[in-house]
Amino acid sequence: MTEFKFRSWEFVRVMVRLEKAPARRSKKLGPSFYQANRDVWEKLDRRLGRLAESDAQAFSDLMMKQNVTAAFGTPDQVREVSVALDDVVGEMNRVIDKGGEDAELLVNLENEIKELKALKRRLNATLS
Repeated sequence: MTEFKFRSWEFVRVMVRLEKAPARRSKKLGPSFYQANRDVWEKLDRRLGRLAESDAQAFSDLMMKQNVTAAFGTPDQVREVSVALDDVVGEMNRVIDKGGEDAELLVNLENEIKELKALKRRLNATLS
């Protein structure tokens, strides 16, 4: 099992994507990344929910400055997250391509894309 550090917002992006499109796996392959890290995800999600209602600064700090450690049990789980990152980046690129009046949102998405691509490179390096 390989432990991997995500920034909280990166982990949120991955897990939300995996919730929307869960991996279909045979029992031979073992649990998906989402299944294997569901406890970590639910704990973080609850904490973020509480902070969103009570302390915007602490919410922001947790999302942007703190890390979450998740575990990869198999190379297939790494590939699963890599595909999820591609999907998230694709969604963001479609929003950017549509344009719009919110220039700040578009710049933020471009920055997130850069960070998520760097995350994917770091993640894929674990397969080497």
